[in-house]
Amino acid sequence: MVLGSPLNALLLQPPFREYHLIDLDGNKIQGLRDIVGSRQDVVLRHGNCNEVLLQDVFPRVQYKDFRRGLCLLDPYKLTLD
Repeated sequence: MVLGSPLNALLLQPPFREYHLIDLDGNKIQGLRDIVGSRQDVVLRHGNCNEVLLQDVFPRVQYKDFRRGLCLLDPYKLTLD
């Protein structure tokens, strides 16, 4: 697997508290799972980012809770609503 955006983000110092990696391709999720291993700060989600971001990720990052988020979108086959 090529060291791409998700893996580069996981190597940042200082690290983020948690990472949410989303992909439509189940094979890519499995490849990431193999690399990530048992890291507790990484959540892998197989699905459409339009749904997963709104339902599962963005509700966890709210101003009222003093939580910030950084969202990196891979432009390859990206279709955002």
